[in-house]
Amino acid sequence: MGPITIELGKERDPVQCPCCGQMFQTVYGSIIEDGHVYAIYNAGWSFGHKAKRVSIHLEIGKWGENERPEQRLSFGINCWSVADQYQYDWIDPDLSPWGYARNKGRMLTRAEALSHPLKDDVLRLAKHLVSNDGRIRGFLDDAVY
Repeated sequence: MGPITIELGKERDPVQCPCCGQMFQTVYGSIIEDGHVYAIYNAGWSFGHKAKRVSIHLEIGKWGENERPEQRLSFGINCWSVADQYQYDWIDPDLSPWGYARNKGRMLTRAEALSHPLKDDVLRLAKHLVSNDGRIRGFLDDAVY
């Protein structure tokens, strides 16, 4: 495993959250390792939810021109701040805004993710992402409780 960098995608305009009616912000980007796209990510949060969490979708697999979503796997993770630390938890597709997206690799259930051989690597990527995407970190750091 080599050095990791993040390529930020454009910030999308906030949309209305279906559960609370407040604004829901989504950001995305690519995680580059050894000069190649290793994963893509989506991250989102609602300004109206009592629990200040970021929902992260990490998709790992092949990214060539002829590759299809069926050749990739997705992992759902929630992240939040407690005191001066970030906490992470694996989530089921039902709890993710991207849990059943047709244009993404199948999202593993929480139980599948916890026993998957890539679990530690995915968590490493999520931690790097939260620490290095200022849009995510900015929301979480303002939300410390």
